[in-house]
Amino acid sequence: MRARFNQIFALKKFDVQKDFEFPFEVEKLGQTEDNNYFAIVHIDGNNIGVKFRTCQSLSERRKLSREIRRKTEGAFAELLAKIINMKTAGGFENALDFKGKFLPIRPLIIGGDDVTFLCPANMAILFTKTLMENLDADTPEDAPEHLTEKFSRHMDACAGIAILPTKYPFFRGYKLAEQLCDSAKKSMREQILSTEKISRGSSWLDFAILHGEQPPTLEQIRSTQYRGARGKNLHFGAYLVCGEGDSAHKLDNLLSCTKQFLEGKKKNPPTMANNKIKELRGVLQRGEDDAQKFLRQLKKKDKTCRRFRIGKFSGKNLGTIQRRLTSTQ
Repeated sequence: MRARFNQIFALKKFDVQKDFEFPFEVEKLGQTEDNNYFAIVHIDGNNIGVKFRTCQSLSERRKLSREIRRKTEGAFAELLAKIINMKTAGGFENALDFKGKFLPIRPLIIGGDDVTFLCPANMAILFTKTLMENLDADTPEDAPEHLTEKFSRHMDACAGIAILPTKYPFFRGYKLAEQLCDSAKKSMREQILSTEKISRGSSWLDFAILHGEQPPTLEQIRSTQYRGARGKNLHFGAYLVCGEGDSAHKLDNLLSCTKQFLEGKKKNPPTMANNKIKELRGVLQRGEDDAQKFLRQLKKKDKTCRRFRIGKFSGKNLGTIQRRLTSTQ
């Protein structure tokens, strides 16, 4: 697999170090002692069957299949190039713990519109978001991939990210990633049904964080971990990565909120201390009345739960956010 990506690097004229290795063991992805979690990421293209039904012959189907594979491999190669350059520049030094030629990612499946890879938990959303944006971007007809079909030059997709303790059974984690991908596809289809006209497909992701032994299915996990005392569903996802859709569900909004929570903790005095953030999580499960009481108590102590600004932020800050996403759980 490494040789194949080196071929793509040469084809696309990427100036990257080609002497790298994918780790064979989950423990060597780069997890740190205080954040010993990894992620299984499963990505699946949207409406691929519909695209193949437009083909008029077997030769057209084969051609489209080859081009979709080249699109996917090219998108993953672009992600790898960014990871290699970040590693070379020391961009992972304060977030990961790995040595030698290893990269903090292990591709398992790259076939057609399906991609599955492993990575450290605190890099999962960053890597997944980058890959989905690469897939979504229109590849020019004169690009090295030589994509002539409109259905292969752009690919919207959905992703599921299962974030697990390193020793968690792999098979159960993989099945959870598939269920999360299905959950993202459900949100994508609901968006299509609720919108009169969408000119272009959209890409969504959903994720779950497991701590030790928990129920094996996504439905059971959310009924026990994301259900309030009065039966209210506390799960907000899935999240829109690329394309048209409900702005409240955009992934950038979640990252912006996370960023502002972390910035608030660093202030002196902090806008909201870490123990209060954890307490708020429990309060929200008890119901709206308890949440209002909690906010009034914060106000009396001259603390506030901020109303988060929704907007874009630079890619320069994105790595910092991802490094801390799971550490606050």
